[in-house]
Amino acid sequence: MESTTNGLVRQGCRHFPLLPKKLDRPLIWLGNSTTLRDTISKKRFAKKHDVILAYGNGEGTTFNTIRVPYTSAMSQDPNHAHKFHPDGKICLDWWPDIPPINPLAKERTGYPTQKPVLLLERIISASSNRGDMVFDPFCGCATTLVAADRLNREWSGCDLSELAIKLVNERISNDRGLFGGAIVPDDPPTRTDQGEIPNYRTNAHRLYGEQEGVCVGCHMHFPFKIMEIDHILPQSRGGTNASKNLQMLCSHCNRSKGDKTMAEWTAARGDWKYPARPPLP
Repeated sequence: MESTTNGLVRQGCRHFPLLPKKLDRPLIWLGNSTTLRDTISKKRFAKKHDVILAYGNGEGTTFNTIRVPYTSAMSQDPNHAHKFHPDGKICLDWWPDIPPINPLAKERTGYPTQKPVLLLERIISASSNRGDMVFDPFCGCATTLVAADRLNREWSGCDLSELAIKLVNERISNDRGLFGGAIVPDDPPTRTDQGEIPNYRTNAHRLYGEQEGVCVGCHMHFPFKIMEIDHILPQSRGGTNASKNLQMLCSHCNRSKGDKTMAEWTAARGDWKYPARPPLP
């Protein structure tokens, strides 16, 4: 990534190694809660907002001033009419004016973490210019890509889910109309940056020691002969034999996981809690 790259992530997302290292002031979006169940709790303060972390790389970071409409009370005040900017007031880092997606809205896809296109359009407008590249490494239901396409940005996205690939093509096609859909390759790309990787079976004893004999799936201890090496991202989905993509599961968990990614298998098992593999030294 270039030194002028911007990055914005919602708080709680996994670490992304290409993210610029300088954290700017967080943004507050007051549009998170959509149901009574999400907002009311006897164990904590009611949820009402999302925190968006804004990253940049120094003085070369792109920032475009965003203006939003004045409130009706301000615009009707004759004593301040001469002070009003024709494009509205400068947007603050506190955004109460973008509502969550209505349950009946046309843009709703069913993704539980889907954000409104208006939110992504504001973020992209502020942090990039026409023709810039916008990259979403976990594009999900394609909201970022739709917003970037509408704002005449170059864009690229990726996701492990086949549903996400389908949604990207459908949403871009519907948004563009006669201009067609996106280029959506569904074959995993081949990595060329890792050199020659030894057979994954050579990692068995090292992995068993790092995990102290504990299966990452059921969190139970097993003797070495019961444990099997598993690819976190299956080879059939583009996973490699790189050490960071390997873990040890007991024979039962390994067969249960099958050809799923670790994230898919964990989600399919409902409320079970799976500990992360111990970090590599």
